[in-house]
Amino acid sequence: MQNSAYDPAVVSDLLDKLVEEQKDLFWNLRCSYANGQDQTILVATIYEGECHKVKSMIAFHSETGRIKNIRYRGYKQPLSGHIIDVLLDLLHFEKYRLLESA
Repeated sequence: MQNSAYDPAVVSDLLDKLVEEQKDLFWNLRCSYANGQDQTILVATIYEGECHKVKSMIAFHSETGRIKNIRYRGYKQPLSGHIIDVLLDLLHFEKYRLLESA
């Protein structure tokens, strides 16, 4: 999956799944950088609460899905990887955290 292209529908579905289990979260996907030729960086931001506090920011290349930068509270993983793999990891990470806190 490392060399596959970014699939916006899959990323959108995974972000929806990530925030649906926690009532006060929502996400936004925006373009952070584009050089007009072959490089576009998208940033998925996850917000929490009514004050829209940033919980996570994940930057990745839209052409390849390769992770450029990630900030996610409590999650410590290397930057290498594909956006879909990272979102799947975060789903498992959050489920484990919810189980621990119960």
